[in-house]
Amino acid sequence: MRPTKVLFWLPPLLIGACSVGPASDNTPAICAEFRQKVVEFAKPDSTEPEAVAYADAVRAGFDGTPALPPEEFAKVRRTYLQAQIQRARDLATRATNPTTRDGLNAFADEMEQVADGADLDASRPPLIYQTCLR
Repeated sequence: MRPTKVLFWLPPLLIGACSVGPASDNTPAICAEFRQKVVEFAKPDSTEPEAVAYADAVRAGFDGTPALPPEEFAKVRRTYLQAQIQRARDLATRATNPTTRDGLNAFADEMEQVADGADLDASRPPLIYQTCLR
């Protein structure tokens, strides 16, 4: 094979591997970050300040410590949910796959509704769970 043929075919391969077509779909990386930044954040043993404050507020009253007044608990809960929402929105802005991006935005939208007082419909898991947690 002559070097000119290698040079002719090499650039399309490099371009395809870097930014065009399926190779540019960063869903696996976004899902890994979703599991790390959103799912781990939501676990009771999270060390993130908002998650610790929320876990402490939820535990209060169950372990004998005084419970927070409802308005203070709502504020802590809202701060916790806003941190989770922001993590999902940040990932959505970087997602190259439209389905992944839409799933992250839908998750954030649903969490916004929960932060505003709506109940989470546990019978209908967010689409992003189907994408990233299967």
